[in-house]
Amino acid sequence: MRIIAGKYKSRVIQTVSSHTVRPTTGRVRQTIFDLLAHRFDFEAAHVLDLFAGSGILGFEALSRGAEHATFVEQDAKTLKTLTASAAALSVEHQTNLLRTDAFRFLQKTTDSFDLIFCDPPYRLEKLEQLAKLVFEKRLLKEHGFFILEHHSSLSFAQEPYFDFEKTFGTTHVSFFCWGKTEQ
Repeated sequence: MRIIAGKYKSRVIQTVSSHTVRPTTGRVRQTIFDLLAHRFDFEAAHVLDLFAGSGILGFEALSRGAEHATFVEQDAKTLKTLTASAAALSVEHQTNLLRTDAFRFLQKTTDSFDLIFCDPPYRLEKLEQLAKLVFEKRLLKEHGFFILEHHSSLSFAQEPYFDFEKTFGTTHVSFFCWGKTEQ
């Protein structure tokens, strides 16, 4: 899997062969970052990559100028691969790699982020609780985005802070923010 743009453009990110890891496809990633390019300034941003998997979303943000990325991944083997990718890009000083449950992290952290990527397993119980938890705990900074990749069977259009959604077959990407943005 390759980084699309920025400082680390074309650099390869390692992935783990596993039925539990479903990396965000290049097409979906390209669209997410194209949409953010007109709405979000990556410079000095602090990013959270929940259910990080390969970490491609967080690494893509670092490549585009984010200052720091926190990766939350529960699987030890996947986290080891994430650590190797951070070392290969020489961004260890810009990353925090945590092996923990995403819900536990969200409930306990006192940090806030400019950009939160969330690509959980589609069959995750309580998936709909993620956005609620992010906003109740005020984990997203003003003008920040919470981006949730999910199956098309779920809709978040009625949720507070929902901004817009993009569809890619059975994959939906919902964008949430503190204030509505122009599309």
